[in-house]
Amino acid sequence: MIFYWFLFALPIIWCLMPATDGLAKRTGHAVFLLFFVLVIGLRDEVGCDFYGYIRHFMIINQKDLSGALAEFDFGHVLLNRLMPEIGLDYYAVNLVQGTMFSIGLFAFVSRQPMPCLTLACAIPYMVVAVGMGYQRQAAALGFVVLAINAFADRKVWLYLFWLFLAGSQHKTAFVFVPFAALIHGFRLNIWVVGALVVGIGLGGAMLINATETYVDRYVTHKDYESCGGLVRK
Repeated sequence: MIFYWFLFALPIIWCLMPATDGLAKRTGHAVFLLFFVLVIGLRDEVGCDFYGYIRHFMIINQKDLSGALAEFDFGHVLLNRLMPEIGLDYYAVNLVQGTMFSIGLFAFVSRQPMPCLTLACAIPYMVVAVGMGYQRQAAALGFVVLAINAFADRKVWLYLFWLFLAGSQHKTAFVFVPFAALIHGFRLNIWVVGALVVGIGLGGAMLINATETYVDRYVTHKDYESCGGLVRK
């Protein structure tokens, strides 16, 4: 438990660091990023889905590629198939997906007016619960926040690119695709329309066989509950 309090104290340490510019500032951000990558990516028996993703690793590498792709998201499958090919195991998968999450988090945090406060708000749930508990969702979330940065920069194709990578880890990320229409307000030009057609086409193709599963898991399934749900309403 002390470690998690230390994790929450890191943004405070960041706030207390003397203001710097240029190389010193980038170095400080890189050190914080590396720390989060190692903590999230090298965790052992931490997170409710830890053993579930070990089973994913075993199943994906026991099935043929088409069978694995029919059951899991294609980016998740390719990553789990690649690691044994280069002599690595499940922990390498976790490290790569933890890196995806951490890079997205820090890319978003560093653009905020008060980065240390933003990171402090992210620690309890985004980092500890999602980043250290849900491997695929965490990787997808890292790409989603990169897409949010692209949205703020009004870069529609880059926005869809990050969402494509997010959806490759967890298909639910494709629900953000229609928001591309709002990047330039409601002024639709040929580039925005083209991006929407491509994005909705790709996202729809990947979701079409998974819609019923996700509705059952996240909407109608009666065995899932959040004990703190009423308190947070």
